[in-house]
Amino acid sequence: MIELREITLDNYEPVLALDVAPTQRGFISSTAESLAEAYAAVASGGTPRLPRAIYDDEELVGFVMIQYVPANPASVNPQPFYLILRYMIDGRFQRKGIGTRAMSAVLDLIREKPLGEADQVYLSYARGNHVAQKMYRKLGFVETGQVTPDKGEQVARLEMHQPASSCATR
Repeated sequence: MIELREITLDNYEPVLALDVAPTQRGFISSTAESLAEAYAAVASGGTPRLPRAIYDDEELVGFVMIQYVPANPASVNPQPFYLILRYMIDGRFQRKGIGTRAMSAVLDLIREKPLGEADQVYLSYARGNHVAQKMYRKLGFVETGQVTPDKGEQVARLEMHQPASSCATR
C-alpha cells in the first residue's frame, strides 16, 4: 500500500539518496535541493511547501513536494490552487506501476486540503518526458498550453472534483 510520510530525522538520509533513472536526471531537482527550498520558503516567510516521502509498504520509493497558492485577484489564475512542485520515483522502482499509484495518493492528500481550500492542481514536466505526460493524462491532468517561464516545461491542470482513490496517506 502506498503511504506518504513526513520527512523526519529517522528517514531524511534515505530520502536524500533517492535518485531517478540516469536518463531522467535533467528532468527534476534533487531531493536535497527540494528540501532546502522548502526550508528556505518557510524561513523567509514564503508560502509553505509540504514535502513527503513516498513508501510502498515499508520501502521508500519516492518523493513529492506540494505547495498551496492562495487566491490572488491580481494574478493570471486568481483562484487558490495546489502546485505539485516535485514528484519522483526512484529509478529502481520505475516501470512497476508505483508512479501512478503514488500520484493517486498525492492527489488524495491534496483532496484533504492540508494547506488550504482549492479545487485545482497544477504541475509541470519536461516536454520530452513522455512517460510523465502519459501518466498525468491517465490521472486526468490536461495540458493548459502554457509553459513555465524558467524551464520551458509543459503545464498541466487537474480539476479536483474527481472522487478520491483508496490509497492511504499519513
